[in-house]
Amino acid sequence: MFARSPFTFFLSFLVLLSSATAAKLFRMDDRTPAAVRAAGGLVSWNPAGTGSVLDHGRAKLGKDDPWVSTTSSKALAKSGAKSASSVYVYTIDPKSPNKLEIVDLDKQFKKAGEENPHPGEKEFSVHKAIPWANIVSWDTMTRGKKTATTTRVDFEKPASPAPPKSPTSPKKSGRSMQEFTA
Repeated sequence: MFARSPFTFFLSFLVLLSSATAAKLFRMDDRTPAAVRAAGGLVSWNPAGTGSVLDHGRAKLGKDDPWVSTTSSKALAKSGAKSASSVYVYTIDPKSPNKLEIVDLDKQFKKAGEENPHPGEKEFSVHKAIPWANIVSWDTMTRGKKTATTTRVDFEKPASPAPPKSPTSPKKSGRSMQEFTA
């Protein structure tokens, strides 16, 4: 029934490959897309830091943290977007155009024989930074409600030039045309 056909092998390979890294990652952040773009992407507190991903998961690194937290759950990322001001839920492609250095935090804790202090976060930690080019789009959120969705491609399009102004009629000076023709 389950003969070793090339097709069966290929499907098995795809299943194993897909479980290695989420197809899309998400991050809720209060930095505006313009600020993220100016920084070159979503950059960790300290890209030169040497802290381990386990210490990152334990929240022990503070401003020396070289890891950027993301999640495989868009709903989870959106659930933290309750601010009265705008926050952004960024959608990230972990493989294109730059392959990111990603660690499944839950698997790392299991590998170390430890319990993940935050297993519900479904965290994938990215080392150093998420380049701007890997950000696909973002939802603008205000008080937990999505107010807009923007793609990086649309954001980068040059603004349309303003339409030419139509000629305006001359202002009346308070005198009528009859005064000039009489």
